Amino acid sequence: MTATTTTDWLQSARASFQTRVGTRVAIIGGGLLGTTLALRYRQAGRVVTVFEADERVDRRMPAPVCIRDRSFLTLIEELGLSSSVRWEKSVPREFGVLVGGRARIVESLRDRARAIGVDFRLGVPVQSISPDGLGFGVATTEGVTEFDEVVMTVSSATAADLVETFPEQQRLMLHAVESLGIISVSFVIRSEASRAGSKHYVSHVVRGHFRFAVLDFSCLIADKDIRQDVVYVSRPLAMTDKFFSEDDRVIIEHFARALAGDVEIVKARVTRTPHAFARQSLGSFTSSIPGLSIVNAATMNGGRHHLDRTAAVAASAFQSLCAERIS
Repeated sequence: MTATTTTDWLQSARASFQTRVGTRVAIIGGGLLGTTLALRYRQAGRVVTVFEADERVDRRMPAPVCIRDRSFLTLIEELGLSSSVRWEKSVPREFGVLVGGRARIVESLRDRARAIGVDFRLGVPVQSISPDGLGFGVATTEGVTEFDEVVMTVSSATAADLVETFPEQQRLMLHAVESLGIISVSFVIRSEASRAGSKHYVSHVVRGHFRFAVLDFSCLIADKDIRQDVVYVSRPLAMTDKFFSEDDRVIIEHFARALAGDVEIVKARVTRTPHAFARQSLGSFTSSIPGLSIVNAATMNGGRHHLDRTAAVAASAFQSLCAERIS
């Protein structure tokens, strides 16, 4: 499904999908990407249901912002969260963080989507998706619900496993997409020992063959009397990397290498974000089955950072798959 392997059946499916008019849309995956798409589809007049396996949004994940993150900043402004971004004190401002992190964005999107009628089924994993000639049967532990269209924002391999009727060629292509995830450790440290010399919100630290990104909130706070003792250390890693199945204690010890030697760690928590990036690109949002589309990391082309790429692909996917003007 890359640009060089797009087949005639995929081009035919795209043309068929563009003329399909459905009213009931299922969004599989209720993170930032899926929730943004759900909001857009509902604004375009569709009846939208979101299925998300997790009941809660992880509140430990920060939401870093770069001044050049146009798509992400546009989304933040639409949600009325611009005033909640704290920018680095250096001039000109370059990096910042959204107070409340990623959870605040997703929850703000969900609140807005619920207000206009989007149905969220949280804690309800999808078991299978079956085309039935008239639409799609989405099977969960709650039963089977019929939809006219389905948008999957899950990983490519998961999408392949959910739809048994995919042609073998497409199934193999989807399973062949290699993903990168992000592991982040939030360290609570003694602020007095760590603030000296901290000048940048985002810095990169190399320890041997390993490169870490360190996010330090302290330089975003003008008031030095406010204690900021949380530092995030993260690394993008292949989903096959041992760290994704490693014990939290081992991960914490490894990531602590990115901190200064005199820092006293009070406690630490590990967060794993799977399938944040993809090594291969899918050439289209559409699949071989009209009305069934895939929007995930493998369809992200623009954007500087993970959150900006997510906001960008949500906008481009909506424009491609649902051309109606938002009311």
